[in-house]
Amino acid sequence: MIIVTGGAGFIGSSLIATLNKCGYDDIIVVDELGSDEKWKNLRRLKFADYLEKDDFLELVISADQSISAEAILHMGACSDTTETNCSYLINNNYQYTKELCHWALENNARFIYASSAATYGDGEKGFDDDLALIDSLEPLNMYGYSKHIFDKWAISSGAIDSIVGLKFFNVFGPNEHHKANMISFPLRAFEQISQTGKVKLFKSHRNQWHIQHRHRHRTLLTRYGKGSLRGDGTARADRVYPYARASARQIPVLHQSKYRQTSLRRLR
Repeated sequence: MIIVTGGAGFIGSSLIATLNKCGYDDIIVVDELGSDEKWKNLRRLKFADYLEKDDFLELVISADQSISAEAILHMGACSDTTETNCSYLINNNYQYTKELCHWALENNARFIYASSAATYGDGEKGFDDDLALIDSLEPLNMYGYSKHIFDKWAISSGAIDSIVGLKFFNVFGPNEHHKANMISFPLRAFEQISQTGKVKLFKSHRNQWHIQHRHRHRTLLTRYGKGSLRGDGTARADRVYPYARASARQIPVLHQSKYRQTSLRRLR
């Protein structure tokens, strides 16, 4: 059994689709469907069961024996970078992730979680994956901080030796229409061009950061296994085969991805 949190979301649903292509359908989907349109992302997917995130957390905390898994792919979180309710983000992004991590380690299940490139802050400190540099990072918003403090906890507690964290940068692809103002730039540009024939661009006024970012931006995936906290470059969300394969316990490391980072210029 594989548990995918945030499974109805943008990345999560693409991850499940890839798991299905790999022959996996013994999957528990965990999410909070609410009243938006992301339920539609589940329609073509094959899975064994669905649980609302609060119901799933209750089962985890109570150590309910009806829940078992060989892997948890924890993609679920509030990803709104404009969210200002700090208490909500701490409970939803930090405490929730800690509970799942504890459960995974106690039950010998592989735990792969989504961190965020927002933890790097403005980029001035670079995008290095050296765990010794984690305390030097200064996220710019509460969302980034809620991800950052779990990364720090994972390192200080020693949990990072047995889990994998992925820092997603700019992800785009199918199943993101429900994200409202948090949709990717490629989709936003497509909608603007379709409506007006033009696209509104933005830029940083820190030229040094642009140069640094251009040189330091990494390939989509490198070989790594447990004990890793990695940054992943701009890529389509449906190209998640390495993540899906990483969920299988017999595979100790993620395989080198055949997919390359994609520049916005190539999307024209």
